[in-house]
Amino acid sequence: MKKLIEGDIDLYTYAHYINKKGLSLEELEQSSGLARMFYTASMLVMKKEQMENDIALARLSNPFLEKKK
Repeated sequence: MKKLIEGDIDLYTYAHYINKKGLSLEELEQSSGLARMFYTASMLVMKKEQMENDIALARLSNPFLEKKK
């Protein structure tokens, strides 16, 4: 599901919106299993992207960081 989201701009847009807006517990409980899977995958995609951005920013701010091989 994560690969599908990362590869499709429309799904990525939905994932971005879901990540920013979120769902209430009631909405989440009422959603289908597939919708919950998409919601979870969306959060993971956005979290991975944020982590990669944070690492890149840390490397820019500290050029003495060693890269792991």
